[in-house]
Amino acid sequence: MSSFNANVEISPKLTNNSFLTWLTTNGATWIAAYVSDKPFTLSWEQLKQVDAQLAHSLCYGGIGGDRTPTAWLNHPNLLDARGASVYSHNIPDSIKALGPDAIREFKQGKHWSHQISYSKGRDMGMSREALADANNGIFESASDNLKRGADNMPLGWGTENNPGKVQIQLFNELEALKMVCDAVAINALKGFTAGFLYELVLSTFELGLAVSRQEVSVSIAVDTILKQAAMVGLKAGVVSALITGLCVYLPGAGIILTTIAPMLAAMATVVTLHRLYDILVKHLQIIGYPLPVDFVSVIYQSARVGIQEGIKHIEKNPWDLLGSSSASSKASAAEYQALQSELDDLLG
Repeated sequence: MSSFNANVEISPKLTNNSFLTWLTTNGATWIAAYVSDKPFTLSWEQLKQVDAQLAHSLCYGGIGGDRTPTAWLNHPNLLDARGASVYSHNIPDSIKALGPDAIREFKQGKHWSHQISYSKGRDMGMSREALADANNGIFESASDNLKRGADNMPLGWGTENNPGKVQIQLFNELEALKMVCDAVAINALKGFTAGFLYELVLSTFELGLAVSRQEVSVSIAVDTILKQAAMVGLKAGVVSALITGLCVYLPGAGIILTTIAPMLAAMATVVTLHRLYDILVKHLQIIGYPLPVDFVSVIYQSARVGIQEGIKHIEKNPWDLLGSSSASSKASAAEYQALQSELDDLLG
């Protein structure tokens, strides 16, 4: 257990831990990770619950009116299966990861176009079910689909008036990449703003102390505050951008990060409280006010020990988040009780 020190010293066994030392200087990074959007792909059943209208449009894409197989009208489960197949095969994975709004944006101005056209397919004796199969269609520009008319879609590159499937797939992937880049940029801006404001406030308090002690001039303090805030904002923005890209291109990452988001917020809170406490103590020293009992430091140190134990557990059992949380809570509670006992002895 750590020994309590009334002079606000943190145990060397904690400060010598390189990871925890890094952790205590990155509160804004954890805040950015918490506030950032963490996209993940909804299953077909989840999409129907979240946006039934969008799911309905996927079921009927390209098969409205007399093109809808009669059997599907009489058996809604078959029509539902068609929608699930279109969702799975005709929407780029990165677009699905960005969520329903991104899917709507992707579909806007597009038709679900047949590779083998409906009229030619029927002339060849193909069934409505086969023509409506997700493998026989792709979302493309409505104007291109209308220009093609009743012609079949070429498998390759195609022509100006009849774009081919490979060409359309490339355009769709490029559009999906642009939408991902937009999402990354928005998240990066959100992270930068959170980090900049976070550091701006804390640095203003910290440098304000130096100005009041006449250790630095106001101009130097302002310049330092802005530089520190910009650097922290930049770091938080990069973290937010990486989180977005990771969630889009690594299935499941968004669910994991969303699950541990409260833990990220807790880390940020611990770091912020410690910095605020240090600022308070220094202000009290300047005005000659007796230092208060170091209760906040006890809380902070207990939390750090808990985080350390949680990290050790995760290193041994990478996917046992509940076990890590339990180990962290037990270690933090034990450390708090030990420090509180020492505090009582000092005061007694």
